[in-house]
Amino acid sequence: MLISICICTHKRPQQLDFLLGRIAQLDFPGGPAECEVVVVDNDPGFSSQPVLASWASQLPIRLRYENLPRPNISLARNRVVAMAGGEFLLLIDDDQYPDGPNWVHQLLQTHRDTQAQVIFGPILPVFDERSPDWIRQGRFFDQPSYEPGEPVPLEAVRGGNVLLHRSCFQAFSPPFDESYGKTGAEDTLFFQELYRRGFRSAWCAEAVVHETVPFDRANTRWLTRRSYRIGQTWIRTSLHGSSGVQWGMNWCLLLLRSGGLLVLSLLLTALSYPFSVIRGFYWWRKVAAQVGKLSSLFGRSYHEYR
Repeated sequence: MLISICICTHKRPQQLDFLLGRIAQLDFPGGPAECEVVVVDNDPGFSSQPVLASWASQLPIRLRYENLPRPNISLARNRVVAMAGGEFLLLIDDDQYPDGPNWVHQLLQTHRDTQAQVIFGPILPVFDERSPDWIRQGRFFDQPSYEPGEPVPLEAVRGGNVLLHRSCFQAFSPPFDESYGKTGAEDTLFFQELYRRGFRSAWCAEAVVHETVPFDRANTRWLTRRSYRIGQTWIRTSLHGSSGVQWGMNWCLLLLRSGGLLVLSLLLTALSYPFSVIRGFYWWRKVAAQVGKLSSLFGRSYHEYR
């Protein structure tokens, strides 16, 4: 197989169904025989079974799937990688879908042009019509973009809409750390290790993917909780691999930095809110992130994946 489109899903059968429908409309490099779809359903109830069984006979390319009953995003990612047979693995989340039929072609072309082993594409949010206007205007769900072919910095990496050469996964095994399987950031740690070992990334501006933002996420509560969790996992990945005196020095530096940023963010939140809800909430999310960092430094861990 030339390309394996890899999907991990968890209790999102409707969104998975929509994604597979979009995949069915793709133009496949080398023809349908040179591509496959690999799905791991990480739901103990195997909620996606009817969807997968239906699409197995409808997709123009081969569909293989398994149920992994223990909810753990790292285990699911490791399993889908192990099942994939492609020279290239294309990771996409179950709440995302490609914009057009040339999605795979565009990612592969960027690989050919740059010879980078890791190719990232844009992820654009799609809001529920009931979502508040100020949430949309605040661009809180937007992700950074780059010039075509430009390397993607570590702080912007993620495990969706990314094409990876098989060698990325052969470099170490298992690729995703199971201890991050409930908290998230297993993809950040994976890419952190790839970058450390000299693997190169590039940006493919044309390979757009859309990500649905449910109505129950387009609110201050969910965004605050997400910022808190990201702060926690940022500390974990920052300290990962250090030990002894070096770990202690890093811990102290992170404590001082997070504490200082917390005070600054609180001040800017108070100053901004009277003039702009969007600006005020921007800084409030910074507050939540610093609180998350401090809580992680003292051993707290928020489990987002259940």
